Amino acid sequence: MAKILFLTQIVPFPPDAGPKVKTYHVIRALAEQGHSVTLVSFVRPEEVRHISALQNICEAVHPVPIHRS
Repeated sequence: MAKILFLTQIVPFPPDAGPKVKTYHVIRALAEQGHSVTLVSFVRPEEVRHISALQNICEAVHPVPIHRS
């Protein structure tokens, strides 16, 4: 299957609102079809705890820390 690099502006977990819902389900569906999904996502400090949930469905997750000023 394909190796897919998925880039997001928001952490798609938990899938509780608009773009997060769609993004999470697309990533999950790709992984379930056997594709190797690597996720790169901007992550705020309060979202770091959600990374482990995404590591369960992605081949790799690369958080890019951002800070609000």
